[in-house]
Amino acid sequence: MRQENAREAAWSALERHAESLRGTTLKALFAADAKRTEAFTLSACGLTVDHSKQRLTAETLALFETLAAAVDLTGQLRDMRAGAPVNITENRAAMHVTLRGAGG
Repeated sequence: MRQENAREAAWSALERHAESLRGTTLKALFAADAKRTEAFTLSACGLTVDHSKQRLTAETLALFETLAAAVDLTGQLRDMRAGAPVNITENRAAMHVTLRGAGG
């Protein structure tokens, strides 16, 4: 029950935050943070992803991290890779990870 409460609290906080950003323009976000592009761009394995053009802030990312912890995302990913039944609708493993060579 405690994990469920944490999950609900994390979702609620993220929803409130999203609502607070609803009227915010990208122009305003860039004006408030001269290093926005640098802060919200990630590069790995020859791929670059620029999230600076999305309506998000450092607080948004922190709230997503809180949600990930509340739902035990790390544990769920570990279970999925190990072949545990993570498909709750069919109570079976998500085998696409294994088929791609990244499983167990």
